[in-house]
Amino acid sequence: MAEVLNKILDGHSAAKGRRELAIPDFPSHHREAKGASGGRMAPVRFLMDASLFPADVLARTAHRYTGDFFVDLACSDNGHTVALTPKHQDVGITDIEGRFRNDALDERLRERIRAETTDLHVSLAQAALRQASPRGPSR
Repeated sequence: MAEVLNKILDGHSAAKGRRELAIPDFPSHHREAKGASGGRMAPVRFLMDASLFPADVLARTAHRYTGDFFVDLACSDNGHTVALTPKHQDVGITDIEGRFRNDALDERLRERIRAETTDLHVSLAQAALRQASPRGPSR
């Protein structure tokens, strides 16, 4: 998955050494979320440590927020900038950075567990398939 994400990120290069990924990929006119006064709602921006949070982990984390926010990720070797823009004025942004960071830690742990248990999952799937395979005619 990381390889696929890197190809996507490389295809969206904005500048040398910097890759940008917008999730979801809405046309720019959809990004004009309006606040109560009719003005554009300000995004909440923060930096995530690239050494702790790979781009694919942040992409999975960001996907959790696409229901209420337009999400922009700008990824580089030094760090990842996250921008969350509320889609509607009634979207709560209280502690949104802390919630995102907690969800990113959760995704990071899930990724590590997936990596550590891959062999077990493969073995279980193979055993299940062997049990489900026909063994020949019954007597």
